Amino acid sequence: APAMYIWYNSLRRARQAGHFGSSAAGAGAGGDGPKKRLRDALREGHNFRSLVGTAGTWFLFDVAFYGTSIFTPAILEDVFGDSQTINAMLSHGLFIAVLGVFGTRMGLAVLPKIGAKVLNTAGLAVSGACFLACALLFDARPAGGLAIFGALSITFFALTMGPNIATFV
Repeated sequence: APAMYIWYNSLRRARQAGHFGSSAAGAGAGGDGPKKRLRDALREGHNFRSLVGTAGTWFLFDVAFYGTSIFTPAILEDVFGDSQTINAMLSHGLFIAVLGVFGTRMGLAVLPKIGAKVLNTAGLAVSGACFLACALLFDARPAGGLAIFGALSITFFALTMGPNIATFV
């Protein structure tokens, strides 16, 4: 829904600037002018690709970020096993949360230099590679807790530095 709102406002501004002809164009007898203009805009390839790309990126980020955030205790239990004490789980979870704060700060510092699109793309690429590393490490070395925890930490850092910042710009 937020992507659709931003896209619609961009389309409205482009129409006001004259990129789609006059604002009265397409207003026929049935009063379906705005619907027809929206339909025509969606048929243009670059508009449709932009909308699908934005919505797809948001969907992937939400699944990765909120899935990791919500299931951190379960993930840590799988990584370190049942022998992990509650204090160790708390320490690991706190470490990941603090790393997220540093990732956010780093993303804000880098954003003006590289731009939101590059930051978002790089963050998703790095976090995707780290998710793959987590899966491969867990499959190859189920007892390799620190290596998997390191990959998980980098994943969370990349998510908070990249897409978490770039999404709201």
